[in-house]
Amino acid sequence: MVAAAGLWDALTDLVLPASCAGCRADRVPLRAGACAACAADLEALRAGPVRPTPAPPGLPDCVALGPYAGVLRESLLSYKERGRHGLARPLGRLLAEVVATAVRPDRPVLLVPVPSTARAARDRHGDHLG
Repeated sequence: MVAAAGLWDALTDLVLPASCAGCRADRVPLRAGACAACAADLEALRAGPVRPTPAPPGLPDCVALGPYAGVLRESLLSYKERGRHGLARPLGRLLAEVVATAVRPDRPVLLVPVPSTARAARDRHGDHLG
């Protein structure tokens, strides 16, 4: 099933060309919405612990894929703000890696989605949490 999803992503990129979600380069071969360099940058990211400074009292352990910058930030913005819904699957795989890293047998995992307002959903081409 995963191989079929990868084939579908490749065919979509071939038939419906778009700019790279990470660097916005035009007319480059894409892999699931990103050029080879940006796809490699995303694949190189590894989930790890993060902590805001200052951390609020009682804040549980937090995990993130990486800093909200560069290719990761641009890819998320392309999905959320620029209507690139084809990025849902590759970004979802990255999110799954973060969740898998956060899972600990001695503690439950709590994912806290932040729902969009109706206006934000309209402006962002749909409700991304749905």
